[in-house]
Amino acid sequence: MRFLPRLFASSFLVLLTAGAFAQDGKAARGAIDRSDPIAVLEDRIVNGRTSLGFEPDHGFLKALLQQLDVDPRTQILVFSKTSLQDKLIGPQTPRAIYFNDRVAVGAVQNSTVLEIMAPARNGYVFYTLQNESAGSPRFTKHEGADCGRCHGADALEPGLIVASTPVARDGTPVFIPRDRPPRLFEFTDHTTPVADRWGGWYVTGSHAGQPHLGNGAFTYDEAGVRHVHNADAFGAATLAGYFDVSRYLEPTSDIVALMVFEHQARMTNMLLSAGVMATRTKHLSAAAVEDLLAYMLFTDEAPLQGTVTGDKAFQAAFASAGPRDTAKRALRDFDLNTRLFKYPLSYMIYSPVFAALPPFAKQAVYARLLEILEGQGVTPRFARLSAEDRRNILEILQATKPDFTAAH
Repeated sequence: MRFLPRLFASSFLVLLTAGAFAQDGKAARGAIDRSDPIAVLEDRIVNGRTSLGFEPDHGFLKALLQQLDVDPRTQILVFSKTSLQDKLIGPQTPRAIYFNDRVAVGAVQNSTVLEIMAPARNGYVFYTLQNESAGSPRFTKHEGADCGRCHGADALEPGLIVASTPVARDGTPVFIPRDRPPRLFEFTDHTTPVADRWGGWYVTGSHAGQPHLGNGAFTYDEAGVRHVHNADAFGAATLAGYFDVSRYLEPTSDIVALMVFEHQARMTNMLLSAGVMATRTKHLSAAAVEDLLAYMLFTDEAPLQGTVTGDKAFQAAFASAGPRDTAKRALRDFDLNTRLFKYPLSYMIYSPVFAALPPFAKQAVYARLLEILEGQGVTPRFARLSAEDRRNILEILQATKPDFTAAH
């Protein structure tokens, strides 16, 4: 049975690097790519510098997350059948996704594998890890046409994408006729109104009690007629009433974690795309820099309609992971009243994928960012940033991002 997941729509869509085969083991891949966290982990295991513990309930999952520094509280759950593992996924057995700014791990109940994705030097890398029995962990790297025909391996912009999927009650995606051509899903990020997010996902927490598409609040019959059910869909504190949460690391699919992952997914894509473009052409156009910074600075963020309440433990852990200036400010600090973050510049500016931009491309981004933050050449596209926002962001960067300070 083939277990290479089709991670698109309500899960994550992965662009894979070139090559037309799956590879097992260090020897088949040659030299270790140090930008690939899974290759680095596998090398450490092979050379006896670390190991993965196996447990009956979750296999290698807990140990893998620990080794990759992924907090289990990032757990988000998707029940739409948008995977080659669709027979194992549904409202009673959602797929779990765990993430940090370097890697995402997917776990499907009763599957023989864990799914792992990370951006690396030449694009996304995708692995599966056998999860059936204890012993030496076996990673398989998937490349080329095997995955690329579904995940757009020939596209310039990669495909780590989160989306909202209209579903029937069993999690099967359904086409919804509208004034535009019928489509199976809508890609979502921080520019998407909350009311249009999370079809096919579970959501715990609340957006001021406002409706969204999560928790099967709205499902569809074969004729595309929408049915409303699940009265607590917009304020569930736990998912215990929906399925057996004891089989998961957490009883939640946190609304704030979902919002963070949505932002991060497109941000990662844009950074990788800019890096690919710059490497191929030895140039990064002014238009590309503007697009990148517009997203980084949340210029088109959909405003929140009220306070978002989610898992405080996740929020505290996430916020503590980034650097702070002498005033204790950090780009990971949440607002959650009118917008996602208190200081609207993406925390991904500290990420490995941003650091991997060619130096001249990074310099172009920094130069234009400095202009915007100093109020020079602020076009209407960036007019939403207040003077206070620009000042706070600039001071945080000057205190926490040495290469930004050195660039001007």
